[in-house]
Amino acid sequence: MTGRAGVVVLMVAGVVAAACTTGTDPVSQGEVRQIVGITTSAHAAASDTIRIAFSYVIPPCDSGATLEVRDENDADYAGVRFTARSHTVDAACPLGPTLPHAVAYLIAPPHFAPMKLIFSEPDGNDTVRVVGP
Repeated sequence: MTGRAGVVVLMVAGVVAAACTTGTDPVSQGEVRQIVGITTSAHAAASDTIRIAFSYVIPPCDSGATLEVRDENDADYAGVRFTARSHTVDAACPLGPTLPHAVAYLIAPPHFAPMKLIFSEPDGNDTVRVVGP
């Protein structure tokens, strides 16, 4: 999707360790985590900015928390997929709060309209929003 600019503003309520794994196999990518509190622009023409906000939930002792944002197009729509991941730590973990990581994401014009926004979920039942004129 050429000409599309994205700005990600992450507001993290805690310290998240950097991922130390490489590769593309599912084990090194980590486990998909839950995305909650999704809000998007109700309507957006190709000349409008699309505003997206959500949080993702990472267990307190996980490491390597990442948010993947990638283009995903199908026959009907151009789109963007959001996937939150982290790595489960096998060591004993003291109980602690599970804090959501808030995200604000902007898709600046020009972009395709309508735009399909896909939020990956751990159970495979992805949440989908379509923002159009």
